[in-house]
Parts: sequence; C-alpha cells; structure tokens
Amino acid sequence: MSHAGPLTKVELTFECEKLHNADVLSKSDPQIQIFINQNDKWVLHGETEVVDDCLNPKFAKSFILDYYFERIQKIRVKVFDVDKGGKKQLIGQLTCTLGDIVGCRGQLVRDLEAPQGISKAGKIKIRATELKDMSSIVHFKLRGNDLDKKDFMGKSDPYLNIFRANLDGSTTLVYKTEVIQNNLNPKWKEFTIPMATLCEGDHSRQIIIECFDWDKGGDHDLIGKVATTFSALKQGATFPIINEKKQSKKKSYENSGELILEDFFVEKIPSFNDYLIGGTEISVMVAIDFTGSNGKPSKPSSLHYRHPTQPNEYASAIMAVCDILASYDSDNHFPVYGFGAKIRGEEKTNHCFALTGDEAKPEVFGVQGIISSYYATLDRPDLKLNGPTKFQRIVKAAASKAKEMRLNDDVQSYLILLILTDGEINDLDKTKQAVISASKLPMSIIIIGVGDADFGKMDELDSDEEKLSVGRKSAKRDIVQFVPFRSFLNKPTSELAAAVLAEVPGQFMEYMTEEGIKPHPPPSETELADIQARRAQIQQNLIAQYGNAPNQLS
Repeated sequence: MSHAGPLTKVELTFECEKLHNADVLSKSDPQIQIFINQNDKWVLHGETEVVDDCLNPKFAKSFILDYYFERIQKIRVKVFDVDKGGKKQLIGQLTCTLGDIVGCRGQLVRDLEAPQGISKAGKIKIRATELKDMSSIVHFKLRGNDLDKKDFMGKSDPYLNIFRANLDGSTTLVYKTEVIQNNLNPKWKEFTIPMATLCEGDHSRQIIIECFDWDKGGDHDLIGKVATTFSALKQGATFPIINEKKQSKKKSYENSGELILEDFFVEKIPSFNDYLIGGTEISVMVAIDFTGSNGKPSKPSSLHYRHPTQPNEYASAIMAVCDILASYDSDNHFPVYGFGAKIRGEEKTNHCFALTGDEAKPEVFGVQGIISSYYATLDRPDLKLNGPTKFQRIVKAAASKAKEMRLNDDVQSYLILLILTDGEINDLDKTKQAVISASKLPMSIIIIGVGDADFGKMDELDSDEEKLSVGRKSAKRDIVQFVPFRSFLNKPTSELAAAVLAEVPGQFMEYMTEEGIKPHPPPSETELADIQARRAQIQQNLIAQYGNAPNQLS
C-alpha cells in the first residue's frame, strides 16, 4: 500500500560571498539561520556555527531535509552578524523553495535581500545534495606531529578544516575541529561525521583536510593540506601535510608535519526502515470525541452527521491515517475508544469507553471496523453526547498499553494514539502530566482537530520548540503532533496523513536510541513466507467481512 513520503533526503550547505561588513573595527562574524514554512508560519529549523571575522564564509553545519517533488517547500535563509555578546544584526536574507535549489542542478546562487540601511548584502550559495547513505557514521580521532611553527612569539595554534570534493570541482566544508593553543603536536577531540556528509557514500571521492594556524585577527595561516579519500583513510594511519607554496620553492622540502589517524572506524546506525524490516509492530489506538459541541448526529450541521455519499471529517481523518498505519500492524486489530459522553445511563461523563461495548475487548478488525464501530456508537440509544473535553484518561489508557509493549522483549512494538476532537481541551495540566509520563514509553500521540473550534491550547501539547513541562517535570521526548483537519479541506487526504505522520519516525528513533534498543535481524526466507501468508489471510478476512473495498464507506 502506498502512502505519502519524501521523494528523497537532501543536505543543504551554505556559502556566502562579499557580505556586507557590519563591524567597524573588524570583519563581520556571520551565522545563518534557516526557517521552514509550516502552515503559513515560519518555523526556525536550525542555525549554523558563527564564522569569525569573515566576509566570504563557508559554513560546516548542514541541514538535512525531506524533499517532496509534489510540494512547494518554502525556506527562508537569514544571514546575521553575531557580536561577542551574542547579539545578532541582520545582514540579508533569501526566500526560495527547495524546488528552486534542486531545479538549478542542485545549486542556487542569489543576491541576498538587504535590510533597510544596507545597499548590498552580498551573495549566498545554497547547495542541495541527495544523500544516498544515512545509516553510517564515521568516527575520527586525529593528532598532528611536528607541525610547522607559524607564530613569531610562540608555537602554532592549529585546527583542521575537512572538505568534501564535489562532482563539479567545488568543495564543501563538512567539519571544523577546535583550536589547540600553542602546540606543534596537537591532539584533537574525537569527532564524528555522517558518511553521506563526508563523501556522499562514495569511497573514492576526494577528501581534503586543511591544517591552519589560528590567528586572533582572523588571518589564519595555512600550515598545509592532506588530499585523500575515504578508502585511503581506512587503509592508512599517517599522512604527510603538504604546503604547496613551500614545496614549489624548496627542493629539500618534505612536509609541514604529519597527520596521524589514531582511530578511524565506521558505525552503522540503524534506520527506521531497519526496525520495520526487523519486524517492529506499529500499533494504533483510536480515541473519538463524543462531546455535545459536535452537535446532534442526526442533523446535517453536526460534525458527526453521516452523509449518504461522503464521510464526515472524523471518518475521513481515521481512514487517511489508519489506512497507512494498518500496513505495519500484523493482525489489523485496533482498540477504539470514545470520550466526552454518557453511556448506559451513567450519571457522569465517561472520558474513556470502548466502542465495542466490552471494556475487556476494545479491539475491532480492520480500518473499516473502526468506522463501523464509530457509526454504531452514534446509533446507540443510550449514548448522550455531553462534555467537557478531557484527554487525561485516554492518554493514560494508551500509556498502559505502551508499558505492556515495553515489557515484551520478543516483539518490538510502538504505539500511536490517534485522538480526534472538535473542541478545546479542559484538563490541560492533567493531560500534560500524562503526556510527560508517556514520553518515557514507546508511543506517540497524534491529535487531529475537527471543526472550527479554537485549538490554541493544542500547540502547548505539540511542543516542537521546547520539551513539554509542568512545574519541575519535563517530557523526555516530544511525542505529540497536532494538526487541524480544516487546513486540509479540499485537499487529498494523503496530505493530511503526511502531515500528522511526519514526526513519527523521528520520535520512534529517538525512543529506540535512548533505550539502546537495536532492530531485530531481517527475517529468514521461511519467516518471510510465514509473514506473507499471515498478511494474505488478513486481507482475505477483510474482504470476507467488508467486501472488495474494505475501507470504502457505503
């Protein structure tokens, strides 16, 4: 089953030329911030390092983005001068799309838009490189031996710049070490570079390591270079550092020191796909809002109204999300709950009840089973839509299931709680506490807002900028993603699904990494045959129960 996903991943790297000098007594100290347009709001994605005293900087920090061919992905790049106290002054900015960069054969060069008071801000070059291998990390431990002395009153203050050679003959700075003060035999701290960033997975791609003597005024002196490849780095331990200018002048010249590889190895980092191939289960629990603010289900104005020819917003959202996730659930059984209503003659509002009517058996079969139980609940004569809207019990119920998953060593599982609601949350602090507790468990929470209500408080749960907190307690991870359904009206439901599921792989990987959980090995041929047989049987059962189009509403 196909679903929305990135066409590929691209790495963005940045260079600037002839920047406006914002400093009086020295040169600008530039830094770049990159913003992504999300729902017509500019969200800070990240920032580069600060390059001291430089008007033509090449930034080592890169950014990896999903590239969707079918989408307009706006980005905004701002270039700042950062003073010693951390204060930023805007030099210039550029707004473009990821498609603009990719469409220019992967490299866009534009004039920066200058702010008021600056006539020319300078130029920016943005390179987009497709990443072919995201799973390997290269570990380096380097030291220098007998480096050239560059300082008159002392020894050199060496640091390294590591560049990747590009296919068009240009180079990209991929890492800069720390400066070792007054030392001709420096030992730099161990560091790592993603394989894709270092050489784009090409083991024969040239890698250039430049050794400089740092100067306080910004005029750093080149000690020499090492030109090598990933393959050569794997084989060799000592490399001569060559200063070509010295080499051309002195016949007796040998080198300007040596670069010694004390340690060099490749670490394979598991990917989200490695876990799926290893058999990790992605389970889904659905919770539906039955509060009175939805309106009487029999009236066309109600959000729960069952239209004769098309699904309502609740049903559309359920199918859009669960149709994708069903592919990763081995048995296609989903627990489905309601909240915000009185049932079975209860005096108090029930904020967590199984739509099956059996609290011990809350699961239904297939995505159509979710839809059928939803509509069957609306038809119950003992259902009274009430309120208020509270999430705490639902989140706790999901956390209880996730806790059971964590205790099972044989089967790796991850739970996604899908909450569909039409109103503002009324137990925000208690829900925050429940989410903070759940952030330690293998689960994510997706909230889809249905209707035109004010969903402002949902942004507090979806804490992208900083971790969710209440008092002194903070979430271990960000596990909540909120999306208003109305933002996707008259758009393919695949766009809604892509939006709400976009953060799940990252949240999943963060949990597995923090817990030190490795993916299971891929299945054997025999195991794979058994899996395929089970999946085929599930599909047959779905067709037998719901017809040839199991997710089609009648």
